[in-house]
Amino acid sequence: MKQGNHFRHKFDKISVMEMPYKDLAIRSQELHRKWDERVE
Repeated sequence: MKQGNHFRHKFDKISVMEMPYKDLAIRSQELHRKWDERVE
């Protein structure tokens, strides 16, 4: 079975930023809260 090393170059370039835009993070939290309230 192949090990998938041909995808390795894509995953080596991934970077994660914690909340790059503060206003979008706040808006996202508000939408998640509204969604949770709607579901219950």
